[in-house]
Amino acid sequence: MPDSHSETGKRDDTRISIHQEHEVTYWTRVFKCTPAVLREAVAAVGPMVADVRAWVKKYKSKIS
Repeated sequence: MPDSHSETGKRDDTRISIHQEHEVTYWTRVFKCTPAVLREAVAAVGPMVADVRAWVKKYKSKIS
């Protein structure tokens, strides 16, 4: 996502910035998880979307 809502341009769909609330909101909807889980995932595997997606999927399978 762009760093600012006022800037236009292509969203960065490869990285998650947990320091930007609009990105946290967007990615928690995408992954159907809480902000806490998203932050834990980024802390565990870094900001790359593919890595976070895999971590969240594994996390959900463990709690189900």
